[in-house]
Amino acid sequence: MTTPLRPAITLRRLDPGDADDVAAVVAAAVTGALPGEVMPPDGAPDPDDWTLARERAHARYLRARPADECAWLVVEGTVGGGAIVGLAWLGGHGTATLEAGVWLVRAARGRGVGMTVLGELVTGGDGTGSRRRERSAAASSGSGGAPGGCRVAGRR
Repeated sequence: MTTPLRPAITLRRLDPGDADDVAAVVAAAVTGALPGEVMPPDGAPDPDDWTLARERAHARYLRARPADECAWLVVEGTVGGGAIVGLAWLGGHGTATLEAGVWLVRAARGRGVGMTVLGELVTGGDGTGSRRRERSAAASSGSGGAPGGCRVAGRR
C-alpha cells in the first residue's frame, strides 16, 4: 500500500491594501483559471473569458472584503515553483460558524493541493488563531468562485 504525498504549500495572508499583492493574485487567476472559478458571476455574455473589466472587478472584490469578515490566504506551492497557485478564504458568519473555500490554478489541480489547504484551514493552520470543533466539507462546481468549500462550526 502506498501513502499519498502531501503537497508542500504555504498559506500567507493577502494584504488587500498592497496593490502588488492583489495584482499577483489576479494575474495567477487570469493565467490559470476561468473567471467563474474564482469570482462571483457577473452576468457577462462570455462567462469563460477574462476581460480587463473582469480583472479590475476581481481586484476590487479582493480589496473590498473587510478583514473581520474574511481572511484571504494566498496559496503558494511547489507545484508552481513557489509561485501563487490559488487563493483560500476563511470568513465568518456571526460567532458560531466559519466558511472556508479555495480556488486553484489548473496546474495545481488534481494533486491534493486543495485538500491540503482545506485541511490546514480546518485544523487552524490558517494563521487566524481560530480553533474549530466541527466541520463538514462539500465540493461543488457552481458556488460562485468556490470550486470546493468547507463550512466550519464552533469558533473558540
